[in-house]
Parts: sequence; C-alpha cells; structure tokens
Amino acid sequence: MSHSSFCFCTSLKEVTFGTGISTIDRYFIGCTSLETINIPDGVKEIGTGAFNDLKVLKNISLPDSVTSIKGSAFKGCVSLEKLDLPPYLEEIGNETFENCISLKEITFPSTLKDISYRAFLGCESLEKVNFNEGLTIVRFESFRNCVSLKEVRLPNSLKILEYSMFQNCKSLEKVILGNQVSLILEEVFYDCISLKEITLPSTLKKISREAFSNCDSLKNIILPEGLTTIDQAAFLGCDLLESVVIPNSVEYLGAFVFRECSLLKEVKFGTGVKTLQYQFLFCDSLKNIIIPEGVEVIKEEFMSACKSIVNITLPTSITLIDARSFHHCDSLKTITYSGSKEMWEKNVVVNDKELLEKVEIIFLQ
Repeated sequence: MSHSSFCFCTSLKEVTFGTGISTIDRYFIGCTSLETINIPDGVKEIGTGAFNDLKVLKNISLPDSVTSIKGSAFKGCVSLEKLDLPPYLEEIGNETFENCISLKEITFPSTLKDISYRAFLGCESLEKVNFNEGLTIVRFESFRNCVSLKEVRLPNSLKILEYSMFQNCKSLEKVILGNQVSLILEEVFYDCISLKEITLPSTLKKISREAFSNCDSLKNIILPEGLTTIDQAAFLGCDLLESVVIPNSVEYLGAFVFRECSLLKEVKFGTGVKTLQYQFLFCDSLKNIIIPEGVEVIKEEFMSACKSIVNITLPTSITLIDARSFHHCDSLKTITYSGSKEMWEKNVVVNDKELLEKVEIIFLQ
C-alpha cells in the first residue's frame, strides 16, 4: 500500500486492515470522518504521522505486536479518549499524542524505555499517567500543559527530569520522584501553581534554572544533603514557601533563587556557599537571617527590597560587603558580627556607606 492511499476520503468512517502488513504509514490524510481503525496482529510500527489530525477518531486498538509508535502518530486526534498501549511497546516518538485533548488516562507497559519530546503536550483532559519501572528517558516538554494532571509517581529507573517536563500542569498537586533522580533540568515544574508536595531524593545533585518557579502552593520543601547546585530563579515566585534549609553540600546558589517568595520567614544556610548575590530580592516576610561561617563575599542586591528584615548576622569569614547588598531593606536596624570590632575593621571591606550610616553593628566578641 502506498503513502496517502486514502487521502481525503472524507466519507470514510471505518477501516480494517488485513494481515501481512508490518507498518502503518500516513494513509489517511484528510479523512475527516474516520472514527474507527482496526489494526491486525503482526503490525510492528505505527509510522510518523500515521493518524495525524484525524479529529473524529475515537476507537483504535493496537495489537500486542506493536513495539514502536513514531512521531506525531496521533497528534491532534482531539476525540480520542482512551488508548491501551501494547504490552511490548519500546518507543513513543516525538509529539505522538500532542493535543489529544480528550485523552484521560494512559498506562505505559513495562517494556517502554523512551518517551520522546512533547509526546503528550497539551493533553488537557489527561488526569492519570501510570509510569512503568524501566523507563529511562522522558524528553523535554513531554507533559507540558497537561492542565488536568493531579498526581505523578515517577519510576526509580528515571534519573533525569528534562526541561519543561511538567511545565504549566496547573492542577498538579503531588509529585513522587524515583530514588535515583540526580538532575532536575530547567522549568520542569514551572507554573505548576497547585503543587503542594514533592519529595526530593538523596541522589539529587542539581536543581536547574526556574525548575520550581511560580509554584504558588508550595509551602515547604526539603533539600537533600548531597545537593550541590541550585540554579538561577529555581524557586522564584513561590508565594507560600515559608522556610528553607540549604544543605552543607550546596556550593552554588544562583541569582534570584528565592526572589519574590513573599511569605518566606526562615532561611538556614549550609556551609558550602562562599558568595551570595541576588538571592533574596523582594522577600517581604524575612525578618532575621544568619549567614554561616564559610561565606566570604556578599555582593550587590543579595537582599534587595526585603522590607521586613531587621537584623543580619554575619560570620567572621566575611571579607567583602558590596554596595547595594541590602538595598531598600528599609527596616534593617542592626548587623550582628560574630567577631570583634578589631576583626571587623581589619578583615571586612564594606563598599556601602549608606548601610554603615543607617545600621548599628553589634560585635559578639
């Protein structure tokens, strides 16, 4: 059978394939009335764009013999509500189910290893995804804009969460990560405004840029010891986040990482970070912060416009406070220094005359 064999057969409603065919290609372009497709055992591959944009397709059964569904195979099948994936499926291609807006649930078989990029992007009715153990790759934007998805449990076999994987899943409330995740890439949970609960495993090494930005319902998060990097704006705009403990293992804390966390009241630093800059802009509820031993440099706008901060405790390891480090912190009254006045004058350079004029420095030695 040649490509485009039934193109624009606009009255065609049902197709049943005979035996002897191993691949279903794009035979049905423009078949605007096609509702039912019967595929026989023996077919191994659903080809690229095979059923793309068949808007009234409701019923299709995939035989157990299918091991691969290529890119855009069901893209834009807006009436497809249910599809049982075959038990030996190994691959789901890019954009395979993109904008299948009626699809409500999907279960992955144990043989599946790879879900390609944007595979389920824009599946607005998708409420439940059953991930399989053995899945190793879920590529970028795979479940982005799945606005009805409420809970996700990821398998232990998945080690990397690729960028924008669950971005804008506005109903997502709970995420359980596998115990081998080492890397959360950019914007994975960006704009997941209902996310309340997520447990990060001890294997996690890096949280990338804007990974949890605008997770408006996230109140608490436990960052595991072993984490080394929290990148730029990772928790920007998490309005309900109240407390954060930064582990000793964290060596890099990116700019704007907790910017506009307006209810953040408590921050406990570990000893791994040496330089602070731009981390806590517009954190309106922070009143007191203790910088631990090990921090050497505080650069500009570390705590800019934190309007409630009244005291900052600095360690003896501090050597430089840059201009505008505490810019527009209008309630700041005291700086508590862990050393003596002599140590302060000998070891600490303050490039902010305005700061020195408005605060009292309290020496603990």
